[in-house]
Amino acid sequence: MQIEGPIEEIIFRNEQNGYTVFVIDFKTTPVVCVGKLINANIGENLSLEGEYVNNSKYGYQFSFNSYEVVLPTTLSGIEKYLSSGLIKGVGPITAKNIVKHFGKQTFDIIEMSPSSLAEVKNISMKKALEIGDKFKELKKLQNSVMFLQKYNITTNMALKIYDVYGAKTIDIVKNNPYRLVEDIDGIGFLTADKIASSLGIPKNSEYRARAGLIYSIT
Repeated sequence: MQIEGPIEEIIFRNEQNGYTVFVIDFKTTPVVCVGKLINANIGENLSLEGEYVNNSKYGYQFSFNSYEVVLPTTLSGIEKYLSSGLIKGVGPITAKNIVKHFGKQTFDIIEMSPSSLAEVKNISMKKALEIGDKFKELKKLQNSVMFLQKYNITTNMALKIYDVYGAKTIDIVKNNPYRLVEDIDGIGFLTADKIASSLGIPKNSEYRARAGLIYSIT
């Protein structure tokens, strides 16, 4: 089952493993959700895949196993997203000024033409470019973690992989998931083999042979 909405309240968050209890506004109805997020900021719009569970202590909750960050499309949603703390240097006043200036084109401007942000009051060219870089970095991180989650990689492990590969994470894993065996502590041959199988990498791949050899002698 899939539900979508902005984070309205964060009830609990474990910064060590990303486990978060929060409330989203799903079709004007508040829904308590539980699961692991990269980060959690009020105003961030999420699409969650999971199911409702009846917790004996806390009642019905939506337990999700995967999610996607969905950029808001309304002016109020865009402003709320920008002022949520996700992008360093953008607070409520700056967010309001940016949205007032660029309207629904805000995200396109930030991603494709960040220098244009210098047109906004109190935003220098340096700050404009920093906002653009941070937005792109955040997007790449989120996309990489969501990609890895499809292969049952935990949020913590996904972040660990991203720390090593950075923006090249998806390309590297798609091309040769067996690199994970050599480069990432905690990823074994069997995990890499499952990912490779899902990606359609042949069993006679030289990458698989190398990783299997390393696995057998360690």
